[in-house]
Amino acid sequence: MLRVSQRAVLVSLVVAAAAIAVACGGRDPAPTPETQVTPQPTATPTTVPTPTVAPTPMIAQPTPTEPAPTPTRTPPLTSTPTFTPTPGPTRTPTPTPAPSDSGLAAAAARALAAAALGVPAAQIALESVEQIDWPNPSLGCPQPGVMHAQVIVPGWLIVVHHNGRSYEYHADAPGDRVVTCDPAIVGTPTPAINVAEKASIVDPIRMTVSGILPGGESAELLRVEDPELLRQIVAALNGPTYLAERDPCATLIRLEFKMAKSSTVLTYACSGKGAIIRGDQDFWASNDGLVPVEFQRLVNAVIASRPFPGLPE
Repeated sequence: MLRVSQRAVLVSLVVAAAAIAVACGGRDPAPTPETQVTPQPTATPTTVPTPTVAPTPMIAQPTPTEPAPTPTRTPPLTSTPTFTPTPGPTRTPTPTPAPSDSGLAAAAARALAAAALGVPAAQIALESVEQIDWPNPSLGCPQPGVMHAQVIVPGWLIVVHHNGRSYEYHADAPGDRVVTCDPAIVGTPTPAINVAEKASIVDPIRMTVSGILPGGESAELLRVEDPELLRQIVAALNGPTYLAERDPCATLIRLEFKMAKSSTVLTYACSGKGAIIRGDQDFWASNDGLVPVEFQRLVNAVIASRPFPGLPE
């Protein structure tokens, strides 16, 4: 019994001693071998030599007085544009006709003088033709009681001659109007007729244009059936056509106006005398007519429109 108790006491003392040792840390434990770190060589700082800058030599600066002038750039030499003002609207004057354009007016003056004096046109000589600007449409021969607009009318002063005496005629540029205030002629009425009225050319439906051959026969050239063109041609004959003694020349063109119930034939234009118109009707009294300019223009345009040749040989 006693032996067991002593043994138990001894065991308890050993355990208590071990606990005290543990609580106080006991003996230092064996050192734990540490990881050996190989020392790295320390980088020795390299000193970078500072570049030596050569001192900038001091340049003596000019003493400022006045600011230096700024150089002016000279532009390349070019032509200087010229400003041209835009002109305002101006009136275009009527051109004065050239002397070569006076042929129709001169022929009309000769025909009118021949009719007034009762002699053949071949006996009327052309003395002179002068360009002139008439002050108004009266062409320098105003009529009493008639007012005329003050408008410049370019034209001609024509002087013809017969039997030792000269006669003066005034005309506009194209020769549409030829008048005289010559005292020797002004009192003598110049015969004229209305061809459209005398020949009963009213509302034609066709005008046949033929060329007259040397033997007197005719060859058809063309037909005009345009109502408006026919109206213009008739209108050109519906006014005064001045008469003159018949010329012995042979006409070149035959014109047949076809109406609904009748027809009328006239002949037109001699060689070198394109202003002549005539017919076999009694009202001509063996005279020629001085064809109006507008009629001549229209008919000539019709003939010119035909493919060449315009006339028979």
